[in-house]
Amino acid sequence: MAIRCPVTGCMQENPVPVESCQGCGADLRAYAAALKLADLHFNLGLAAAGEHNYERAKHELGACLSLRHKDEEAMLVLGKVYWAAGEKRNARRIWKELLATGERDIKRQAEQCIAVTKGKRRRETLAVRGPKSARRRRRTQT
Repeated sequence: MAIRCPVTGCMQENPVPVESCQGCGADLRAYAAALKLADLHFNLGLAAAGEHNYERAKHELGACLSLRHKDEEAMLVLGKVYWAAGEKRNARRIWKELLATGERDIKRQAEQCIAVTKGKRRRETLAVRGPKSARRRRRTQT
């Protein structure tokens, strides 16, 4: 994971852990802490979804997205949580948004989720995996 400096005109990619921007010297500690907190909420949301506690999962994933607005992985999982909670319209809305803005792999997964809603794929595609997201686990370590 890298932290892009939020300073206008800089936007330097900085490896984690980092205290200050390698490009402009801006203090990035608070920004890094916020991203770490977003990852914690993501992992808590995955754990809650794995326990079928969809209200808590929605809360945690929403908190993640409030800290990291463009977290496509969190959006994808939130769509699956909405689907599992019976909120089909919200799930489809999120997946369609990802089709328009997501990275290639996220778009493919969103397409698969939408295909399930149309009966064109197996329902296992919509399973919310428990807190075994290795990429997220690595991200939250210090």
